[in-house]
Order: sequence, then structure tokens, then C-alpha cells
Amino acid sequence: MKTDTSYTDDSRRSALKKLGLASAAVVTRPILSGFNSAQNGSALSPFGASGRPVRVALLHPDQGAPGAGMVRAGIETFLGSRERLVGRRGIEVNGITIGHGVNRAIAAARRIAKDRSADVVVGMMNPSAARWVRDMFEDGSVPFLAVHAGERIGDRAGSSPYLFQSTLGLWQGAYRAGTWAAKHLGSRCAIASSFVESGFDIGPAFRLAFERAGGTVVHSVVTNARAERLEPRTVVKQIVNAAPDFVLSLHATAADGDFLNAYAASAAACGIPVISIDPRAPLSAGNAPGGGTILSRLRTYTVGVWAPAFAPEESRLFASRFQRNGHGAPNAFALLGYDTANLIDHALLTTGNDVRELAAAFPTMSLASARGTLSVDQEGGTLAGPHYLLSSGIGAQPIALAGDDVEVLASNEIPRRHGWISSYLAA
Repeated sequence: MKTDTSYTDDSRRSALKKLGLASAAVVTRPILSGFNSAQNGSALSPFGASGRPVRVALLHPDQGAPGAGMVRAGIETFLGSRERLVGRRGIEVNGITIGHGVNRAIAAARRIAKDRSADVVVGMMNPSAARWVRDMFEDGSVPFLAVHAGERIGDRAGSSPYLFQSTLGLWQGAYRAGTWAAKHLGSRCAIASSFVESGFDIGPAFRLAFERAGGTVVHSVVTNARAERLEPRTVVKQIVNAAPDFVLSLHATAADGDFLNAYAASAAACGIPVISIDPRAPLSAGNAPGGGTILSRLRTYTVGVWAPAFAPEESRLFASRFQRNGHGAPNAFALLGYDTANLIDHALLTTGNDVRELAAAFPTMSLASARGTLSVDQEGGTLAGPHYLLSSGIGAQPIALAGDDVEVLASNEIPRRHGWISSYLAA
């Protein structure tokens, strides 16, 4: 097997290995109970009298990756509820493990394209990595849905009529939170990021919006960089000395929770509010995480995509279905998988179950989700929705973040950064 070419630089690759995120070989298998395995090597025929199920190839990281597992559980939950509906064409999902490197994703994509073994391909990879495989599917007129947290800004120059994104839009949420924070928390901000997340577009998007709204970043630090690993208490002391009005914490993929624990333990720091962005936190109650721990001492605002108060009926249905399937408390990734399967289902309904028309149908889709109303951006082909701030205060209500001015980030104002192929989904 060829040596994997990682999508990251050497230092970031080493950090990811320390987190236990080593790459795996390409493995094909049905990944969830109730999912059918596609027949290997069988050519696709246009939908007609055969009425065969729609074949979905799901490219995903290692089986044990928690974020990817939640996406798969969300897909399973939606398809399980869909089976009880009349008039739906069957959907079978074939899972293909691709590890975390671009080479394995390309190898899997090449095999699928050659065998014509899928009507739709869903790949857990960021938009930049998706560009490496899009041409293979475009040549075969097969839609490709890149599923990711939205930690990277998509390059519209690399768009395709067969390339779509299903995303949590974390960089959009960060941008909206930056605008809100300048108006409501103050004009001085400190940013503390893990080494892995320092390579994403989330922090720069927040900073750009914050500075556009008149704010100033008075201190910025990478808390666990290999070259200069600082003690958490030292980092906290630096932040306190900078006298910010609040702190942006980016530590969802960090192996250690040392920074926030040290921050909460500091009498000088715990009075300074914290904005965090962590899509893996369970949000079944719609509240910011940290209750019952030392983090409950902090005044926190978590940028999220799900606030049940804004879509109570859809939230109730989703949460009850997910937990009824034995998956426990859902998080944003579970909802991402659920909405991705819902998008495919709606497109099938729109086309009269004709898989040949799916690529034309996806850009017209609008969904009622537990996240709110989701729609596909016709220019960029991205399914996205609202963002909220979830406060830690007792009885605090979620805040809907305005979405104005996000489109300007299609420019080059944020420097190009190199994220990892699966990012949050595999951490």
C-alpha cells in the first residue's frame, strides 16, 4: 500500500498521532445495523422498473472516531424513521473506512467511480480535501456530499455541479459570534487555541468579524504547541495580565482539558467570560456544557447550531428518535448526519425517486430541521442554517446570531490554512 500523504504539515501530523488519530487502511463494510451492503462491482442502471434501492457510499474515518460515529448514528436514526413512511424508495448505505489521509480517500473514490457502485457518495472530509475527488464523480455524474463541521472556508473556485456540502458552518458561526461579542461583551478579546485548531479558519473568522466591529485582540496564544508547550497556569496568567473583556477558547479537539480547568480554577480569570466552539458537546437540553463540573464556575457562551427553543417540535422528534435507538444524548454531529440523510430523502422525493436528477435537485432544497430552517446555497452548493449562543446561566435563553455579512468571507481576507481531512469528525 502506498504511504499516506497527509493533508497536514509534519508538526501537525505528529500532534494528531499523539491524540491517537493514526490513519487506517481502506476497509469496506456495512457500518451500522440495519444498513445493507452494496453489491460489489454491480453496475448502476437508470431507475425504472427494477426499483432497486438507492446506493449511498459513505466514506468515513476509523470506526472508533467519536464524531464520525455520531454522524453515522444520525444517518441511521433518520433512515430508521423513514422506513415507516409510504412511497419511499429504499436506501442502502455502504461504509468505506478511509482513515485520515487524502490518498486513501482518492483510492476509494476511484474504485467507486470505476465500479459505478453508488448513486450518491457522502464523504466525511473538509471542502478542500473534497476537491481531490470531485472530478471522478463529476465524470460519472454522481453527486458527492462532503460532510464536515465547517472548520474550513470552502473555495468557490473549486465548485462543481456535482459537489455539495452538508456542514455545521463553524466558521460562519464564529464570524457571527465575533460581531455579537464586540457589541455585547466588550472591545478587548484574548484568543486561546489548541495546536490542531490553530490551523482551522474558525479563529481567524471570529477575529475578522470582531475587528470589523471595532474590537481588538489583545492577546493570542496556542496552548499546546509542540515547540513551546506552556503550562496552563502560565497561559491563564498571560491572559489575565492582558486584561481582556472576554476569551475565545478553541479546544474541542485538544486531548487535554487542562486550559479550561486551569482557567476556571483561577480566581482572577473565572470572572472573565469565555466563548467556546465545541460541536461535540451534548446539547440535548440546549444549554452550554459544563454543569456540575469546575467549568460551571465560568460564565460561558457556546456557539452552537441547535437551540430547541427555536424549533421545538423538530427538536423533540429528533432527540426522541435518536435516544430511542440507544445512541444516548445527541450532539451537533448526530444532527448533521440526520440532516444529511434528510437532504438525500427530500431530493429523492423532488425527483420522483430518479437518482439521475439528484444533482439538479440538491441546490433547490430547503429543510425543516431541529437546527431551524436549512437551505442549500445555490452558488456554493452548501446546506447550512442558523447559529446560536448557548449561555451557561440558569434560565438563560439561547441567542440567535445574525447572519449578515458572512458572504464577504468569500474574499481572501482570511489567510489560507491547512486543516486535516476529517478534523473534528475523527478527534
